[in-house]
Amino acid sequence: MVKFILFASRLELFTKEIAYIQSQLIAYNSEIAITDNTFKFISLIANSRKEENVAILFASSDDELQQFLDLKKHLCPIPTILVLPDDHIETLQKGMLLSPLYFMAKHAEFNQFSVAINELCHIYEDYDAHLPQRSYPDVYSNS
Repeated sequence: MVKFILFASRLELFTKEIAYIQSQLIAYNSEIAITDNTFKFISLIANSRKEENVAILFASSDDELQQFLDLKKHLCPIPTILVLPDDHIETLQKGMLLSPLYFMAKHAEFNQFSVAINELCHIYEDYDAHLPQRSYPDVYSNS
């Protein structure tokens, strides 16, 4: 099961987007963690496997985007959806330095979130389906 880790230092600016993402994830029975604390965000990423996580970063300003760039070493192994503060070319160029799988401007339509979430959830479903099933010896059998 995939876990989405949402991070924004100003969560109040993204309430509609976060609520929409939560409603989309219900269909996939996915976990979600939401934080506005940098140290908690790093801890959530560090204490879980790459194969089980997606980071969604919400930047409300160029300064916040720069803070995300400072976190790049923690994000490298994690698939990332980046929400940019605007769609100016300079902002897009800076955002691309994080190598996100998906990116969009804050004012993007909700269907862009749907596309990214649906694709990532299907990728993880396929990944989980191909994991070897564990079998344990039957220690209680009489044979």
